[in-house]
Amino acid sequence: IANEHTLANPIVCVNNGQSVMWDVSHASRRHYPVYYKDNLLNTNPAFDYTAFRSLADNMRAPNLTINAFIFPFTQEGIYAFHDNANIFAITIIRVVNVNERCPDTNFRAITEGSLVSGGVDRNKD
Repeated sequence: IANEHTLANPIVCVNNGQSVMWDVSHASRRHYPVYYKDNLLNTNPAFDYTAFRSLADNMRAPNLTINAFIFPFTQEGIYAFHDNANIFAITIIRVVNVNERCPDTNFRAITEGSLVSGGVDRNKD
């Protein structure tokens, strides 16, 4: 959920081995990241998104309180996620090769220009 301290629909550059944290503390318990498996921007067909499926199960458990979800990205590629309650709220994560570093600006709004400059292109497979 976007507010004055968040960026709606960001593209995020992550150095290989870094983690991304999502705030999942919304009172409705319906706002959490879901791996957008069939999105054409995804480049890693072997991505293990079990942790995201487990998060969904845990968010539905009434006896658990979860405020944040952290996931380490250890494989180069482009990964698309959407908010569970809003499929149009998208986050694109680009994990760079271990020999590369992200630019100084790790978070950008998704635009055609930011996708191109961020090295994101539609998967051709």
